[in-house]
Amino acid sequence: MTKKTLSDVNLNDAFGLATIMGAQDGIQDALNERFLKTDWELAWFLAYFFVFRVKMYLDDAGHTFEASKPGDVRLALLSWFAFMVSAAASGKSVELAVEWFIAGLLVSIGWVLYSILRYRRAGVRYWCFLLFNFLHVGVLFLYGSVPAWLLFGVLIVFVLLDRRIIDTFDRGPDETGGVTLDR
Repeated sequence: MTKKTLSDVNLNDAFGLATIMGAQDGIQDALNERFLKTDWELAWFLAYFFVFRVKMYLDDAGHTFEASKPGDVRLALLSWFAFMVSAAASGKSVELAVEWFIAGLLVSIGWVLYSILRYRRAGVRYWCFLLFNFLHVGVLFLYGSVPAWLLFGVLIVFVLLDRRIIDTFDRGPDETGGVTLDR
């Protein structure tokens, strides 16, 4: 059997699947403990969670991990772990799920900043990731003080705008949607 290297493993697919399993666990808890049909706060959170994670999966789909870049891998794993916990916690407590989601976003912000500073990437795509992730965190901090439908509805619109803008830059001259500073 050939030993697999980090570049042979699609971490985005693996952790995308793990997050789906976490969400399935959260939904099952919600169905067992309370009715998902009557808990609109949970339904709105899960809709937002799903749309955001699909967007994140598409954003990361072309990203390859290299063993020579362990910081990149560690931050990715930490971010994905927080999103998995958020998904699994959703059936018990939307508040707890939101807290873990914010943690995942904050690590993702760190991951983008790390990529900009460590690998000298400064494309518009990276700055868009930062802008929208900060917007998500800022709006999520309003959780509990505004109606869930409004909060998560605004966040879903942010996700759709983010994806539309990122798609524009993905059609650019290179796959990063930007420039490498050390060329």
